[in-house]
Amino acid sequence: MSGPSPDTRGIDWPYLEAILEWGEGGVDPVVERWLAERGFTFLPMRAGLLVTGSTAAFEAAFGVDLEQVKPPVELEVPEALRAAVASVTIPPAREIHG
Repeated sequence: MSGPSPDTRGIDWPYLEAILEWGEGGVDPVVERWLAERGFTFLPMRAGLLVTGSTAAFEAAFGVDLEQVKPPVELEVPEALRAAVASVTIPPAREIHG
């Protein structure tokens, strides 16, 4: 199954990855709970989390229409997460060459 080209305007992929960077306070279980409650999965990284979920989940949780933007996209950090999160970014898609 092939997806859209990384050059596609707007985001129309069914699932996305984002990089969540911890703020100065570091790891906070409130953030992980917030993400899980909204249907995201996540893996720890050195300075944050790799967050994955459906495009619809990202749009609902971060209040953005992703069909109107081209990655990379820095999402606005929701108020509930601002004490612990410095940024949330959807990076551009990468092509995998076999």
